[in-house]
Amino acid sequence: MQAQTEQLTLGEVSDRLDRLPASRFHAKILIVAALSLLFDTLDTAVTGFVLASLRTTWHFDAKTIGVVSAIGLCGYLVGSFICGFVADRIGRKKTILFTLILYSAFSACRGLSDTVGVFAFLNFFTWFFVGAESSTVPPYLAELWPARTRGKLVGWMMSFFGAGIALSSVWALLIIPTLGWRWALFLTAPFALIGGVMRSVLPESPRWLIRVGRLDDAEAILRRVENEVTKSSGRALPPVIPSLSRPQASPRPVDPSELLGAAYRSLTLMLWAAWFAEYGVLYTYQIFLPTILSSEGHSIVNSFRYSVVIYSAVIPGYVLGG
Repeated sequence: MQAQTEQLTLGEVSDRLDRLPASRFHAKILIVAALSLLFDTLDTAVTGFVLASLRTTWHFDAKTIGVVSAIGLCGYLVGSFICGFVADRIGRKKTILFTLILYSAFSACRGLSDTVGVFAFLNFFTWFFVGAESSTVPPYLAELWPARTRGKLVGWMMSFFGAGIALSSVWALLIIPTLGWRWALFLTAPFALIGGVMRSVLPESPRWLIRVGRLDDAEAILRRVENEVTKSSGRALPPVIPSLSRPQASPRPVDPSELLGAAYRSLTLMLWAAWFAEYGVLYTYQIFLPTILSSEGHSIVNSFRYSVVIYSAVIPGYVLGG
C-alpha cells in the first residue's frame, strides 16, 4: 500500500477522478454546493433591500448607498485576492468552512448597526469573507468533478446563485415590512449553520493533498470516492486511461506574476475584463434596483415584488450557460 501511494501523481489523481461515471457522490456534492451557494447569496444579496429600507429610516441619499456598497465590494476584492493563497496553504475544505462562519457572523452583526459608518465597516468584512469563499468553492468543486461533466454541473450549481438572488427579494418582502431590517440580517445566520454542517461531510480535494505531499490521505480519499461510486452505480469502474495530453504539474510554487507573462497574458486580461463587466453590472444592479424602483414612486413592498420577477431571470441563464 505504501509503495503504491508513493507513486501517486497529480496526473493519476486526475485520471482516476475523470473516469468516474456520474453517480450519487457527484449529485451529493452538487446538492451541498448548490444549497450552500443559495444560502450564501441570499445572505449577501439582501444588502440592497436593507439599504433601500434604511434610506428612509436613517435619511441618507443614494450616493451613500453607493459608498457603502463600494466599501463592501472592496472587501470582496481583497478577500478574493488573499484567500487563494490561504486555500493553497491550509486546504480547500478548511478554507470554505472558516470563510462561511466568518462572513455569516459579520453579516448578522450588521443588524446591530446604529450608524451608516458602523454598517459600512461590518459590510466590508462581510464581503471580504464572501469574496474569500467565492474564490475557493468553484476551484474546489472543479477538482472533484469529472472534466467531461464539469461545465454542466457548474451551470446547475450557479443556477442556485441566481435562485439566492431571486429569493433575497422574497426574503426582504417577508421580513423587512413585518419584523424590520435588522431581523432580515439576523435570521440568515441559521443558514450558515446548515451550510456548515453540509460542507463538513465533503472530502478534502485529493489534488490539493497531492500538491502538499499528503499522498496517503489523497489515496484514502480516492479509494473512498471510488468505492462510493461503485456502490451507487452497481457496476465496476472503467479502467484508468492515462491522459497523454495533460501537461505535467510543476513542483515549484507558482508566482502570481506569471498570470501576466507571455503564456497567460491574453487569457488573464480577457477574464479580468469579463469578470469586471459581469459583476460590475450584476452587483450594481442588484444593490440599486430596490432604490431605483422606490425613487420612481413605487412603494418599498412593490419594489421588492418587482425585484422577485426581475432577479428570477438569472436562474435559467446560469443553467443554459453551463
